[in-house]
Amino acid sequence: MAILNIEQLSNMVVNLRGEPTPSGQKTGTGTLVIYDNRIFILTARHVANDISVNGSIVVKGAGDLPVVIPMRRLIYNLELNWFSHAEADIAAFELKPQRASTANVLQDRFIPIELFYNQKSAPSRDLHLTSLGFPLGLGIHGHFSPLTFESRVSSGLLTLPRADTQTPQTFFALENPSVGGYSGCPVVDTSIYVAGSMMTTGGGTCIYGVMHGTICDDTGGKIAMVTPSFYVHELFANL
Repeated sequence: MAILNIEQLSNMVVNLRGEPTPSGQKTGTGTLVIYDNRIFILTARHVANDISVNGSIVVKGAGDLPVVIPMRRLIYNLELNWFSHAEADIAAFELKPQRASTANVLQDRFIPIELFYNQKSAPSRDLHLTSLGFPLGLGIHGHFSPLTFESRVSSGLLTLPRADTQTPQTFFALENPSVGGYSGCPVVDTSIYVAGSMMTTGGGTCIYGVMHGTICDDTGGKIAMVTPSFYVHELFANL
């Protein structure tokens, strides 16, 4: 199983940006995925809803500089076809770069689908998982630098209404809340442990889910909800 550190993973996440409007620009996080020798961007469905052919993605370039790629260069015939899961808040579209220069920028950035956990069970509560993305759209101006936060798993599988559609879905929870812009980001066990000056590795990098968002109440309590990765396998199996 592959071992990917955070710096390597930072090459494999993208900032998704909607069409600029006078009121601002919608933003979220996506993951570059390879499945059956086809390349995709995976994100949350509610993020995908705001990304059209007039949007763009931002990736890490040489010298940690951001590279903005218009969606029009990533699709064929100006058709941006998002594939959605019937139940879960995830969506993906297949990349078909129209320029060799764009394909070169994206080369070697894709996470194999095999690194996504495929069991219908929650990760262990003993795990600290890392979320990697762009809260509030930060990390793409001047220098490209996705932000990370670590959080312990705080539940088994839960069935709750989705925040966007209020339809039921299975989730698992993290102790710490998410922040707007992290939606769609990968939630990862890097399988790298540091104690003092010693570093050990576990069974390999494993992506346990895709960030859905935060639930809260009027007391100010907040927890993050994550779409488990078994839904990702279901989505790609039905493409």
